[in-house]
Amino acid sequence: MTKGILLLLFVACSTLYAFADEEDVEPATAALPIGVVHEGAVYTTRTSLSFYRGDLAGKDVRVWQFCPFLRSGTTEESIDFSPRMKLNHGELVLVNASPAPGPRRREIATFAMPLAAIAERVTSIKAYGPPNENDYPEDERIESSSPDDVVRNSNRRNVLDLMYEAVRRFVNRRDKVAEKENPFSNYEFFYDVVPGKGHQWDFVVIASESLQEEIELTRKRTIVSVSCDDQWEKAKNPLKPMLGIWHNDDYGQWALIEKIKDPCFNERFQVFVQGTTYFFVTDSGKIYLAKKPAQGDRTIEEVWKKADQPITGALTDTASGKTFLFGQKGKVGAKDPKPFYFELAEKPDLVEFEEKVLVREKVPEPLQTVKAYAHLLAADKKIKIEPKPDPKP
Repeated sequence: MTKGILLLLFVACSTLYAFADEEDVEPATAALPIGVVHEGAVYTTRTSLSFYRGDLAGKDVRVWQFCPFLRSGTTEESIDFSPRMKLNHGELVLVNASPAPGPRRREIATFAMPLAAIAERVTSIKAYGPPNENDYPEDERIESSSPDDVVRNSNRRNVLDLMYEAVRRFVNRRDKVAEKENPFSNYEFFYDVVPGKGHQWDFVVIASESLQEEIELTRKRTIVSVSCDDQWEKAKNPLKPMLGIWHNDDYGQWALIEKIKDPCFNERFQVFVQGTTYFFVTDSGKIYLAKKPAQGDRTIEEVWKKADQPITGALTDTASGKTFLFGQKGKVGAKDPKPFYFELAEKPDLVEFEEKVLVREKVPEPLQTVKAYAHLLAADKKIKIEPKPDPKP
């Protein structure tokens, strides 16, 4: 009975990815390999709607691939917006950005998957016995039935979805481009997610200053719902970028809790939080930070802006709360790379190493890279890989 259910889940999840095969289009991949080490395992995104889990401390060589349960027609795997994933407070959060057809269309959606449920699912399948060599390396593709917590009812919308809809309309009219001809990467709209306690999350957004402030004013007027009347388009510079931090409270209200009106960058980024400080790692390999001042608004400081030493990956260890960034001296793809890493901090302290010390297993990317990073940091005693006993199946 259990095996039959798992087979049905496998088929349902495989159906979710059928559109990519039909269109012969590869799903979007992260510009920077981003990994998280948690209780003897490492997690990294495969696409905007799936992630890999690989064991670091055990002898299980299998690659576990997960994807959330989605209603047909509500969203599709992104083929243009690079994945966004965070692991915190017992959940793994994915953000997907891709227009889907149909009346239930939702451009941007956020999904949370409990780590306990993931561990239990892995344990239950391990109980069937050792893996078959023919199944390696992707023998498990497991679907989670974790609910979509973005839209509870018609009065509750994902603020990212709302912003993108307004930016998309404006940009398409301005550039005289049909909607279906303009990919996500053409819009002046960048974001990342910050998980919070109690199944909540915040979003850090770079989008039009006028738009974000108009949405916040509308929220304060209506209290119940969030809407936008396009008044921001009448502003002198409607797409002047602003970095806004949006919080979703217990009542489902999105509130603009902080504003940084003069950002030092305007590109896609990953955000890492240390205490009250935000660190931003951009797709081009730069690092910025925004500290919480005693008084007044945050400002952005440049930490790493070396064109000849770009950041090429990141790994966060949940046990220590530390994040390590990896990069290399010289251009990406050089025959003789000079890699390095350092702990994310205001003043980076570089540790150089040779490429050959990275232990690369025969597993799919980006899992191969983030596992190699994790083993290197463990060998250098920067992190400890301590597995958590599997729950009983």
